[in-house]
Amino acid sequence: MELPPVLILAALTTVVLLVILLLLRGAGDLRSARARTRWAKRRLAKQLRSQGKAARAGELFLEAEEPALALETFLQGGLLARAAPLLEAEGDWVFALEAYESSGDHAAAARVAERLGEFAVAATHYEASQGWAAAARCWSEAGAHLRAGAAWVQAGEHLKSAQAYETGGHPIEAAK
Repeated sequence: MELPPVLILAALTTVVLLVILLLLRGAGDLRSARARTRWAKRRLAKQLRSQGKAARAGELFLEAEEPALALETFLQGGLLARAAPLLEAEGDWVFALEAYESSGDHAAAARVAERLGEFAVAATHYEASQGWAAAARCWSEAGAHLRAGAAWVQAGEHLKSAQAYETGGHPIEAAK
């Protein structure tokens, strides 16, 4: 005996709906498990922070999706290298620049200084990280064309170097 197509379609629809319901229920369990994991990581991080273990505590706060607590923990622990990217992500560029400078991350300090419009500071940091073309560009923005010319030479851009020297009123350097 052959089943009518309407019955087959109804049976298939019922099976599909049951599978969807089971998947949704499982997703709820997964969300609940993730929430419990975040809570446990937060709790452990607080415990570690109270024991003076700022590095591990901060990392756990990040894993628990608590960047503000992680930032606070890194700063309290004097871990400026870890705090700096979080400060930058928050848009607190002045403190991010200070943190990058203190931690010796010249490339990141240059990027943030440039964003702040502190072109001479950015150029100095680019030079420290041997980013000569970026340093030259920043020196030009700062109006320090002699320094820009020297940085362009380091970058191997002799034509740009000559142009920078010429713009800065140093035709003898431009002719070299």
